[in-house]
Amino acid sequence: AKWVGFLAVALVGLYTIYELYDLFGQKEVGIISHFWHWATRVVALVAIPVAIYMLCFVVHFSLLYKSGPGDAEMDSLFQAGLQGSGLQNQPLDVAYGSKITLKSAHPGAGLLHSHTDAYPDGSKQQQITGYSHKDANNDWIVKKVHGQSFGNTTDTIEFVKNGDIVRLVHERTSRNLHSHAVAGHVSKRDWEVSGYGMDGTYPDINDHWRVEVVEELSKNNPEHRLRTLATRFRLRHVGQNCVLRASGKSLPQWAWRQSEMVCDRRNHLDEKTLWNVENHVNPLLPPAEPNQLKGSFLRNFVRLNLAMARSNNALTPDKDKFDALASSPQDWPIMRLGMRMCGWEDGE
Repeated sequence: AKWVGFLAVALVGLYTIYELYDLFGQKEVGIISHFWHWATRVVALVAIPVAIYMLCFVVHFSLLYKSGPGDAEMDSLFQAGLQGSGLQNQPLDVAYGSKITLKSAHPGAGLLHSHTDAYPDGSKQQQITGYSHKDANNDWIVKKVHGQSFGNTTDTIEFVKNGDIVRLVHERTSRNLHSHAVAGHVSKRDWEVSGYGMDGTYPDINDHWRVEVVEELSKNNPEHRLRTLATRFRLRHVGQNCVLRASGKSLPQWAWRQSEMVCDRRNHLDEKTLWNVENHVNPLLPPAEPNQLKGSFLRNFVRLNLAMARSNNALTPDKDKFDALASSPQDWPIMRLGMRMCGWEDGE
């Protein structure tokens, strides 16, 4: 239906351009009159339809304001604006010792995840994947590099800032987020990301990552602290100088077809390398002030439309399955294939 609407608007737009071009060649139509012809059509055919479309989402957001089971597919700030999401009552500034989840900015990549399963080849270390559902295996503890401690009281607490080198320890398994010069399992040109060692043992520089803040959506952050939901950042591997990236590909069945995570050795600085803290737990820190962890209407509008487009694009047939009744666009004008019907009875 969206494509039908888009093509209808495109058809009207092409005719309007032809009509304006025809007016341009008429000497009796002056410059001022020609300007008003343009302005009228822009308002009537662009501004008003866009305003009506956006108004529909104003109503949509006002009516559907509660959290639901599909929240994890949406942008973190979008989720924070939903009643009952639980993302509002969190500390704002991330500190060492905080328990966090990391959300990829790439649509569909999900949250940074690990589990006890190991890679069947390569390093054969613990798998690191992307997972879109809320799960305790998404939880990571922010710690300093091997050999360094941090304060664990309200007076000695230390905040994570732009440029800091950190360790991320998987809470469930105590494995460090790790990378090394081993090829990825689907993206062979990038390095594998794995869970390695145990927290506090087997110190390895390949467990260290530098925080690089890219975008700050909150205000009044002079110390450039890493902030829940509002800070978009990259994690650069200290040893390999690569960046943690959601490849956009799915791992095989041995990883439950979850999203592949790699360390991008070519340093693509796109949204696939951007992350934000989604969930944040630290009993030493107070919750953020109301509305500090909330996205704007325009941002939510854009993110929701991108999510809808992604869902539509996902409605494609499985290439591994042959369907004798499936048709392609080139079949439609000549009606080479018939329409799929489930039955011939009146009630079917």
